[in-house]
Amino acid sequence: VDRNLLKLAVGGGAVYVTVEEGVWSSSNNSCKALDRVRTRVLPATSEYIDQGPSVSEFHNTIVSKWNYGVEQTFGYISDLPPGLFSQAVEYCRYGLSELGRILKP
Repeated sequence: VDRNLLKLAVGGGAVYVTVEEGVWSSSNNSCKALDRVRTRVLPATSEYIDQGPSVSEFHNTIVSKWNYGVEQTFGYISDLPPGLFSQAVEYCRYGLSELGRILKP
């Protein structure tokens, strides 16, 4: 029981501190809280945080990866033989009709 109380206290304390520091409020307050953590708690890690990608670089990377995935997916679908695609559509229609039949009261 003591171990569970300790875990609960640590978790509750972490939530309390982050709320008090403004981590869960506006993005401006979150940025200020991050700056306070950088200067007070983790001064040695500031250089590593700054080495990471900027928000715009991260956004551009995510967008380009997403677009690449979409292009590859639709390229693969467009390369499928026509009969295979129509057969898959028929299987889907059949599955949906059977599901509708089963779920009818």
